Amino acid sequence: MHYRVTLAPLLMWSTILTIAKIKFLNKYYTAIYLLICIFIVQYMLHLPLSYLGKNWFWYEQPAVKNINALIHYLPPNASVVSQNNITPHIDHRNEIFTLWPEQKIFTKNSPCKQKVCNWLMWKSTTPRYLIVDTSSNWDIRHFLANRSDFIDGLRNLEKEGYIKKDKQIDNAVIYTILKKNTQ
Repeated sequence: MHYRVTLAPLLMWSTILTIAKIKFLNKYYTAIYLLICIFIVQYMLHLPLSYLGKNWFWYEQPAVKNINALIHYLPPNASVVSQNNITPHIDHRNEIFTLWPEQKIFTKNSPCKQKVCNWLMWKSTTPRYLIVDTSSNWDIRHFLANRSDFIDGLRNLEKEGYIKKDKQIDNAVIYTILKKNTQ
């Protein structure tokens, strides 16, 4: 959303500069008229610039506050695995890995008491911490699975001893990774 809002004024400015190049439209009142029209169209059609006037654009979800508070407990140079929506909050780190859901087949001693269990994976063998937020504010775009499957995958990783809960603020949790978990 912020990208689209930033892009809208840049497009408006280039349109005004282009119209200013046309000699017979090169009048001050034409530029003012165009600006007024652009703002009216932006607001009435709910185009990107109109988001600036909406409350939901400026509202920070409580879950984001929990994530930001929890990030301070991560060591500065630690490699981290996180879900999709947390990655931008920790993008200053050298090693960040994305967490994605899968199903794992167990021949015996299944953590979910079935042959196939929900599971979470990451690409690297080196991360030390896993940070997630299982708040109901997030959806499939953030978990890369439905919320219940994601939570089941976390529980199964915990039952099998791959991760251990380290710190929790509401639904945001930092886990210490105890075992390698790669493809």
